[in-house]
Amino acid sequence: ILRGERPVIRSDGLYVRDYFYVEDGALAYMHLAQQLADRPQLAGRAYNFSNEIQVTVIELVDRITSLLGSNLTPDVRNEASNEIRHQYLSARRAREELAWTPSFNLDGGLGRTIDWYRECLGTWLTGQRLKFELRVRHSLRNIIPSRVRDDRSSPGYRLFPYPVRCSARRKCSHSWMRAWISG
Repeated sequence: ILRGERPVIRSDGLYVRDYFYVEDGALAYMHLAQQLADRPQLAGRAYNFSNEIQVTVIELVDRITSLLGSNLTPDVRNEASNEIRHQYLSARRAREELAWTPSFNLDGGLGRTIDWYRECLGTWLTGQRLKFELRVRHSLRNIIPSRVRDDRSSPGYRLFPYPVRCSARRKCSHSWMRAWISG
């Protein structure tokens, strides 16, 4: 949508899901860890964390296009098969036993997600893509911010927060925004 392209819906758009903002998930697990530290008797209990708002895929796309001020209509392909029609969670136990509540509503989480995509993927609301081109001469390490380059789990692997065009000695996959440094 940010690039001016119609959103694609693989299903008929009527599948119901319970969308949950990722930061809410992290905060929920931190809250659970604190509760387990304070109350060890909770160990072994299962908890669901959810907004408990059931939304169809088409409704979600409508919310996103509305937040973006776009009039694009989705490309509904109706190709999905073997999917669960209604899939959502109850967070009742987490609310009652852990005194947990979500920090973000659906629109708040969508707004933050859209802001992240705008910032990190370098796109404009009008759908025009900002063109970032990195010409690497000596070492990618010199131009990647330290918060991005500290991936020690895989030598030579670096995540980029924006599309990258690499020099001839680099292999890139723009769809996943990753690059390997060749020796």
